[in-house]
Amino acid sequence: MTSSVYETIRQRIILLEIQPGSPINTNALAEEMGVSVTPVREALIRLEADGLVHRVPNSTARVTEVHLHDLKDMLEARLLLVEQIARLAAQRVREDELEKMRALLEQMKQVTDRRELIRLDSEFHQLVNLASKNRSLSQVADLMRNQVMRLWYYVSNEHTYWDELIKDRERLIQALSDGDVTKTTDILKSHVTRFIDEVRTAVWD
Repeated sequence: MTSSVYETIRQRIILLEIQPGSPINTNALAEEMGVSVTPVREALIRLEADGLVHRVPNSTARVTEVHLHDLKDMLEARLLLVEQIARLAAQRVREDELEKMRALLEQMKQVTDRRELIRLDSEFHQLVNLASKNRSLSQVADLMRNQVMRLWYYVSNEHTYWDELIKDRERLIQALSDGDVTKTTDILKSHVTRFIDEVRTAVWD
């Protein structure tokens, strides 16, 4: 039960249904989800380890803030991480994993709701991470994605951006299918830099 409660609250935080800096009422959440307070408290402990929640003893937990001044550090870390994941995934991806990516991509093409697109794209990233067959890299990438997903709030909602993202995913699947390490790496790194550029443009322009 704790896992499902954790996943529900995590999704609400990273999709900004619970805004950064907002207090979390444990009792209210438990009542809303139809569970006891215990699994909610246990979920908040996990979310604190993820960097999404800050708990203060004898006080209300709060969703952590999104600090845009950390973009440089995040960009450097993401680029290093995706380079390794791309290299391993291109060498180790299985056909069944490629099929799952293709199925997700077809769903993304049909969806118009922005939050659903973000959720599906997160699942796509997770499949790529898992294709690396390196559990440690996948776990670090998942933790980082929790933070990065909240930055989608600042990214353009224009169709051109999403159309390009879907085209990127098509090219990525093909590169993985071909076992092309260089192309897989270039596509993933390009996605990271373009995403950060979109955030910068939205915030500072």
